[in-house]
Amino acid sequence: MARISKILLLKQPGFYTLTIRRTIDFNKEFSGFAESSFSQIKQYLESINELPTGEPFVCFNNSDMKNLDVEIGFPVTSSVYTDGDMISTYHHPHKIITAIHSGAYETHDSTIKEMNLWADDHGYMPKGKTYYHYLNDTDCPDSELLTKIIMPVKYAGGYWNHKDKILTMNMSKEYPENLMKDLLEGYDYSGELTPEIILSEIECTIMELKEKQRILLELRYHKRLSYREISEEYGVSSAAIRQSINGILGKLRSGLKRKDWIVNSDNRNKDTSTEWIPFKKD
Repeated sequence: MARISKILLLKQPGFYTLTIRRTIDFNKEFSGFAESSFSQIKQYLESINELPTGEPFVCFNNSDMKNLDVEIGFPVTSSVYTDGDMISTYHHPHKIITAIHSGAYETHDSTIKEMNLWADDHGYMPKGKTYYHYLNDTDCPDSELLTKIIMPVKYAGGYWNHKDKILTMNMSKEYPENLMKDLLEGYDYSGELTPEIILSEIECTIMELKEKQRILLELRYHKRLSYREISEEYGVSSAAIRQSINGILGKLRSGLKRKDWIVNSDNRNKDTSTEWIPFKKD
């Protein structure tokens, strides 16, 4: 019928699942496959004195209803030895958006659409599979069925490239000392240089960067994430993120250097008549 909860952005910890995966004709086979799979997994967990850690879930790996790749199972506490049809999988920590839908399973699309719109409006995009966790069983009327929908997401950029639009930036308000500090670190700059001039000069350079580079800048200077937090977002080392951002800052400095607005503190001409002001650290 409809979404009955807020759409939340969360960090989901790592977790294990025990599932059965099969390609089926949805209309003819799904009901029987789901029932038998849930029963088979629960019986196996009981036989090894284990319990699920959450509600049963379903994941659809494609959209071909005649040849639907379906994964059905439960979250569990740890890796489980399996044989036959069952698969034990570890899922790494990741960001998700989640909401609860009330109504028949066939009506999930309305909530999925709202979640996609929410993600787009907040600079995120789906990443991987969407999971449907069934909070009650099919014994109740369709109108009372509750499904928790979990959609993994990744940051897609929002300030410079959201919806492919170049948005108006105000560095003095949105990008104060943190970007200025890193951009001018180790350089002296002309007294005529203001944040507005820098903004005007680097804006075109920013738009020429690759999408991933713009997103890195946004995470660092608009969302103010640390190198460690960004590295967790991308699954790489903090040193790699620092190196990438330093390379991007070098590109942004290039236009300022061409116009002699900034100069390396160690190499500038001491006799120049231009008024140079050392960049002051906080």
